[in-house]
Amino acid sequence: MPAENAFFFGLGEPEAEAKAKFLAAGGAALAPALAELLQGIAFEEAALEAALRGFCEAKTVKFKDVVAVLRCGLSGRSVTPGIF
Repeated sequence: MPAENAFFFGLGEPEAEAKAKFLAAGGAALAPALAELLQGIAFEEAALEAALRGFCEAKTVKFKDVVAVLRCGLSGRSVTPGIF
């Protein structure tokens, strides 16, 4: 598989760094709440960003922690293209 395609098709076990950030961010507690939140949100940049920032404010969590949980869950990596 060409290296440039690996990001989309080469998903396997999450990277150790992504797992560490997921755990440090409280991912086990945040992931189910984020999944529930995102089920009802339009897949548009402004709507997603507003929902996630509102979630952070309501739950008093840092945005970077929510992003770490999303990155690990979506890609298994700690570094990805932008979330929005």
